Amino acid sequence: MTDKQINVAMAGALGKVADYCNDLNAMHEAEGTLDREQLGLYVDSIISTIHEVDSGYFHKIHWGHAVELTTATARQRSEAFLKTKGLWKP
Repeated sequence: MTDKQINVAMAGALGKVADYCNDLNAMHEAEGTLDREQLGLYVDSIISTIHEVDSGYFHKIHWGHAVELTTATARQRSEAFLKTKGLWKP
């Protein structure tokens, strides 16, 4: 998806227009809407997005991935969020 498509999909999911692909603050707000189960899927999605592997590959998070989780870009977080919500379009 392009950045514009991602931002439109995110706005549709959250009811708020923002530059989700480039704004970590907007993504932080979006992350706050996820429930506990969705957060687990979201974390898995971030790692799979960074490593470009299928979701579910990292069933258990290793400490080495903690840095990746905290340094994921706004775009990577946006992609993971949309995958978690079932809104990602390849």
